[in-house]
Amino acid sequence: MEHSWRLLDPNSTNDNEILISYLAAVSRLDEQPEEFMKAISIARMFEEWVQTRASDSSSSSSPFHDERFKQIYTMFNCFSTDFDGSMISGALHVAVNEINADPNLLPNHRLTYIFDNTCGKEKQSTQYFMDHWKMGARVFIGPEMNCRTEATMAAAQNLPIISYKCKDQTVSDKKK
Repeated sequence: MEHSWRLLDPNSTNDNEILISYLAAVSRLDEQPEEFMKAISIARMFEEWVQTRASDSSSSSSPFHDERFKQIYTMFNCFSTDFDGSMISGALHVAVNEINADPNLLPNHRLTYIFDNTCGKEKQSTQYFMDHWKMGARVFIGPEMNCRTEATMAAAQNLPIISYKCKDQTVSDKKK
């Protein structure tokens, strides 16, 4: 599990700190750019390998056990064009700084936040939500992809949660 990233205010005490939990799915490649190019090359070879296996009905080997597939899967484990977290992340940082700079907005309080990248994985998102709650988060932003479990947990604690891109339609139904 990755470590959380936290924006801390050194002048803040826990009594006046409002901790925001920010869970997002941010695309990233786990390797260096040259490794990314190597992975693209491997992906092309792998695609050819799959096509030859598909045309050979006598082949019983699975592509999922091939070492090339494992390399590609590892490389692209958290890469998706469907993630918007990287765009939102900068806005959160700016908003927190601007709110904290205006003494009239939250008198005697400071906002801080903790961030974790869920990579769009529901189980990871739920674990991070629980970790952030244990650390004292009282406001939740995200997660981006799956949010039903987190919305239920926040509601059970009477805590606010905002998701900018939740795919779980049931959380939008105010009758439930």
